[in-house]
Amino acid sequence: MGSAAEVVSSCELFQGLAPSTIDRLAGLVEVETFGDGELVFEQGAPRTSLYVIREGNLGVSVGSGSGGDLRI
Repeated sequence: MGSAAEVVSSCELFQGLAPSTIDRLAGLVEVETFGDGELVFEQGAPRTSLYVIREGNLGVSVGSGSGGDLRI
């Protein structure tokens, strides 16, 4: 998966930042791996994190209002 610094520096969102800023961000990063079908977070749950998808795919579902989920 790579170190936190590798994850931050390889992300297009953070390209162009000074190396010292990359290092500071890397100190805040938690590298996580999720399996197929694993829930990352739920709609309406308080979030204090930014998720960067390094590889793979992410599905997004929202409540449909009729008790089911709508995949978007």
